[in-house]
Amino acid sequence: MILYIHGFGSSGVGSKALKFKEYYAHGTLIAPSLSYVPLLAIDTLKQLIEFALAQGEKVHLIGSSLGGYMAIFLATHYNLKAVLINPSIKPTLTLQKAKGLNYYDLSGFEWNTQHLTMLEAFNVAHPNPDNYLLLLQKGDESLDYREALHFLSIKASIPIVSFLKRVATTLLKILRANLRLWMRFLILKINI
Repeated sequence: MILYIHGFGSSGVGSKALKFKEYYAHGTLIAPSLSYVPLLAIDTLKQLIEFALAQGEKVHLIGSSLGGYMAIFLATHYNLKAVLINPSIKPTLTLQKAKGLNYYDLSGFEWNTQHLTMLEAFNVAHPNPDNYLLLLQKGDESLDYREALHFLSIKASIPIVSFLKRVATTLLKILRANLRLWMRFLILKINI
């Protein structure tokens, strides 16, 4: 199972989720619409992961933005591989400005200090760089790509070149059957 974890204020029918669903049209990808309440979102993801693992399935994660932050936590908790797309590394700081009423999917929700506090419980101090493929893009209006680069290379105490080689090797091992699909994704990502 490949589990796509959307970012803040998005859903399982957001543009990235729909692209992944299109590529994985045969049902190997799950892209749930998660609660904006961090504890509820993580609980939902844990239930999905634990169910799949109990069935003997391999689980891989794709996390975008805040979903990347959650993917780092889950990959560490369950020793899973994850593709991180512009992951949020310090969401308690970057989401300060989101406090108040927010709208998405034609519905609204209130983001507050309690939600920010909940996110602190999912902080990972020392991620295993072997578990991640990091896809970064300059120019994100909310996230500085250099934070993710720094977090996953400096805190892991390995040079970034070595990190990228390890990640590439790991990705090939995990997704060998889907390599052509990932190449299409990477080309698509570069062109966006």
